[in-house]
Amino acid sequence: MNLTIKQIAEQWFAFDNNMISYHIYGKYGQHVIDHHEQIRQKFRLYCNLKLGIDYNINNLIEFYKKIANKEIIPESAFIDITELEFLLSELFQIEVLNIDQNIINQNRLRWSFKNYLRYNDGYYDKNYKGTLIKYNEWYN
Repeated sequence: MNLTIKQIAEQWFAFDNNMISYHIYGKYGQHVIDHHEQIRQKFRLYCNLKLGIDYNINNLIEFYKKIANKEIIPESAFIDITELEFLLSELFQIEVLNIDQNIINQNRLRWSFKNYLRYNDGYYDKNYKGTLIKYNEWYN
């Protein structure tokens, strides 16, 4: 069964316990899984307690739309986690910017949320490497 990015991101965001971090980062070792799982849990709490976003993926998408529409300026922690966790970055590209999944797949992990916010172009830095590209270089 092929899940969409939105479905995977929903599991990542909505549910307290899941295996998403294991499936994404498992080949890099338990310490990487644990690191990203801690980030995931902190992000969920941050969104809920500080931003008032419940654990509903559609509410997170609405928050991202407000960012894209310049209605709000996200804090650096929110930006950093969206940059680090490619599921969130790809969710933003698909659900907010309406970029086709095939286009995203062709340029996988080369799109930067920070560059999008700064330059209105996620591909601004042609040398940008997403988290999994870096991990592949470091651990392989």
